Amino acid sequence: MTAGVHDTLEQAVRGLFGPHVGIGVTDPTAPPGPLYPGEGASMAHARSPRRREFAAGRAAARAAMRRIGRSPAPVPPAPDRSPVWPPGMAGSISHSDRLCLAVIAPECDHRALGVDLEPAAPLEADLFATVCTAAERAWLDRQPEQRRGHFARALFSAKECAYKAQYPISRQVLDFHAFETELDFATGVFRAAFTGDVPGFPAGTVLSGRHTVAAGHIVTALALPPVGADRARVACVSG
Repeated sequence: MTAGVHDTLEQAVRGLFGPHVGIGVTDPTAPPGPLYPGEGASMAHARSPRRREFAAGRAAARAAMRRIGRSPAPVPPAPDRSPVWPPGMAGSISHSDRLCLAVIAPECDHRALGVDLEPAAPLEADLFATVCTAAERAWLDRQPEQRRGHFARALFSAKECAYKAQYPISRQVLDFHAFETELDFATGVFRAAFTGDVPGFPAGTVLSGRHTVAAGHIVTALALPPVGADRARVACVSG
């Protein structure tokens, strides 16, 4: 994977998140780099592709830390396999077969982050019912037939992104129908509404994110503001 592709993706993600988020892009097909203490135990018996993917995610996370002036630190996996970010930091990791992307920010800027990276290819039609609610399938049926698979893939990515953003707060494993999602292609905005009550997110709560296509991938991004956003921002700037 060329540096130009990495730069293209990083610039696109920067446009989705803005200046307060660090971004790292790596190649999951490259030989795995060294892991930090506490990171590698869960990979001891993993197959080689999974070890490369894991190492690329941690390398991307450390690159993202450097982008915002933070010293690289371990990102060990929790028992549920979610990344454990350094104290005071929020982050998210995603990957495809060709690219790995990580984002990180101080919690005083963003309570939680979600990012998802999917190949810009149609979602298989037999997965529509698994991924999409009845309302979303009705919307897809109104779209040009040749674009439905691509739009379904974008819905899939938006739901993955929303799930990653909510998980550090709710600690709930959710299925795709936990969100009713709308895509606005004119503005590049998506909205994911909870269809039921989740800790921290009553039914009907809407998470608003952004989406784009770059480097052959659909990219979705979502940042949740900190609790007491104004006070937190002052503390972030001051400290």
